[in-house]
Amino acid sequence: MTFFVTSETHSGDLGGLEGPDVICQRLATEVDAGDYTWRAYLSAHGMPVVGAVVPDHARDRIGNGTWYNAKGVLIAASLADLHGDIQRDSNSIYRETALTEKGQLVNGRVRPEGTNKIAEGSAMIGYHDRVSSWNTSWNSSHATNGCSLELFNETGGAGRFYCFAED
Repeated sequence: MTFFVTSETHSGDLGGLEGPDVICQRLATEVDAGDYTWRAYLSAHGMPVVGAVVPDHARDRIGNGTWYNAKGVLIAASLADLHGDIQRDSNSIYRETALTEKGQLVNGRVRPEGTNKIAEGSAMIGYHDRVSSWNTSWNSSHATNGCSLELFNETGGAGRFYCFAED
């Protein structure tokens, strides 16, 4: 396993990028997949990190692939496949494959990815189940009304995020 959706939910107050990385690492370790360096698929535009250089974009934080879910299903062979750089929807992130670290399905109509890229106090969320009224993106469908778990839920989010093994 080198990819999962967190089984836990969280607000947008995660302690910068380090906090969700720690969560990914802990969850992976709990299911005996902690031998990798795990990174949350999140961005924190303009967020200073003391003593470290943190890439601005989620795609720059997660390595180059290849990623498999908890059942061994190929999610994406490369960063280009994951993001559809050459061909749109060339990854396999769908409701049936975007499993938690425990290998469990995540309820549909949940938007598990968040980034701080739209406006102060909001997050960009996507659809792991590819169901949306207008944009079926797995990582960028619309902004939330705020960053609390309650406001995530009001705008269709669940406070989950993607974790990728960086190496």
